[in-house]
Amino acid sequence: MVDASIEVAALHELETLLDALIPSFRWSKDSSLKLERIEALVERLDNPQSEYRTVHVGGTSGKGTISAMVASILSHHGYRTGLHLSPYVQTLTETWQIDGRYLLPTQVLPMVRTVINVAAPISTELLFGAVSYFETKVATAFALFAQEHVDIAVIEVGLGGALDATNVLGSGVQILTNVSLDHTEILGDTVEKIATDKVEIFKPDSFVLSGVVQPSVKNIARRKAAAVKADLWILDDDIAYHSENDVLDIELPSGRLTVDVPRDWPDYQRRNAALATIAACHVEPTVSPATISGALRAVHLPARFERFVERGRPIVLDGAHNPEKMRSTVRQVQASYPGMSCVGVLALKEDKDVRSVLSEFSTICRSIILTTFTAGLWKPLDPEGLAASLRELGFGGAIAVDPDPRAAVEAALNQATEGDVVVVTGSLYLAGNVRSRWIPSDEDLLHGSSYELDT
Repeated sequence: MVDASIEVAALHELETLLDALIPSFRWSKDSSLKLERIEALVERLDNPQSEYRTVHVGGTSGKGTISAMVASILSHHGYRTGLHLSPYVQTLTETWQIDGRYLLPTQVLPMVRTVINVAAPISTELLFGAVSYFETKVATAFALFAQEHVDIAVIEVGLGGALDATNVLGSGVQILTNVSLDHTEILGDTVEKIATDKVEIFKPDSFVLSGVVQPSVKNIARRKAAAVKADLWILDDDIAYHSENDVLDIELPSGRLTVDVPRDWPDYQRRNAALATIAACHVEPTVSPATISGALRAVHLPARFERFVERGRPIVLDGAHNPEKMRSTVRQVQASYPGMSCVGVLALKEDKDVRSVLSEFSTICRSIILTTFTAGLWKPLDPEGLAASLRELGFGGAIAVDPDPRAAVEAALNQATEGDVVVVTGSLYLAGNVRSRWIPSDEDLLHGSSYELDT
C-alpha cells in the first residue's frame, strides 16, 4: 500500500533538488540553450533513450494532447509506453508517466539523484555551463523509461526544437503539430523563423507527420525532411481526414480508417486525434479501430478545457496562452455553453502577445479578473498592466485585479450568477496554481493519470 506521507516527503525533496537547478537569469533569446550538456549527460548515463522506440512531438499547440493520445493508443494496444510531458500542470510527477499513470515520487527520486550526481562534473569539464533544470528532467525521463523497460516512449518537446533538451533522440517517429507565433523572444518573430527551429527535430530515416497549414511552413518542413531523408506526410496535403458528429475518417495508404470520437469534440481536437491516430498506426499498423476509439476517449489531460462545477456554476480550467489557442478556447466555450456569459480569470506569462490574447478572450466576457501565478522558471505579467491593455482595447465589462490567483478564482465565483460560466485561462501555470481547489494535491500525486487503461 502506498504511504501518502512518504510520497509527499519524496515529492518535496524532488522539488527541492530540481528547483536548485533553476538558473538565476531570466529566460530570453540570450538564454544558454545548448545540446552539448544534454549530449554529455545522456552519454554518461549510457544513452538510455536508445533502448526503446520513440515518438517525438513538437509544434506550437496541441503537443501535450497529441502526445497523450499517441501514448494511450499504444498502451491500449498492449505496448508498455512511457510518456514525457512538459510543462506539468499541478504535480511535478506528471512529467514522467508509464501507461498513463504518473510515477510516484519514490520511484522518481533515486533516478533524479543519480542524474544530478552524474551531471555534476559536466559544468567544469565543458565550456557550456551546468546542466539545467529541464535537461535534468529530460535525462531522468529517458533513464526511467529504460529502467522501466518500456517498449516505446512518447516525448513532448519543451520549447522549440533545435536546441530543446529532448532533441538528442534518434530516428523514429516525429510529429510537428502546427506552427504559430509563440515564445517569439526565444524562437523568432515570424512563423517561418519558428518553423525553422521546430523542424530540427526531424531525424534521418524517420517517419514525420505534420499538421502545419501555412504554405511557407509546409515548404520549410518539406525541405528539412528531404535534407535528412525522412518520409514526411502533411495532413490535408498527403493524407486526408474528415470528421463530424461522432466519427473520424482517415484515408490511410492502406485504406480508410474509421474511429469513434466524442460528439462534442471541437475541430481542433479532431485534428489532434487524426494526427495521433496516423502516428500510432505507423508505429503499430495492426491496432484496431475499436482500440483507437477507446484510447482517444480515455485521454483526460489537466487544464485542457477541463470542466468542474462549484456552487451550481460551470467552471472551465484551460491553459490557452497564445492567440490561436485562445481563439479555440473561446469557440469551445461558445459551443459548450451557448447563450451563457463568461466571468473570466486570466494571467499571462511575460513573453505573450497580450493584445491579441486579450482581444480574443474579451469577446465572451462580461467581466475579467486579472491575476498572476507562481512558477519557478517563468514570470507572469503585471496584472495592472494587463488591466490597462484591456481598457485600451475598449473592453466594456468590469475589470478587476487580484494578484493572488486563488483569491481571483474565489472572486469570480462570487461574481458569477445563474447563466454565467467561469473561465480560468491564460497559462498552464495559473491552472496549476488553482487546480487543487477541485482536484486535491494528494489525489493528483497518488492517482494522477493522463489516460486510464481498461482493467
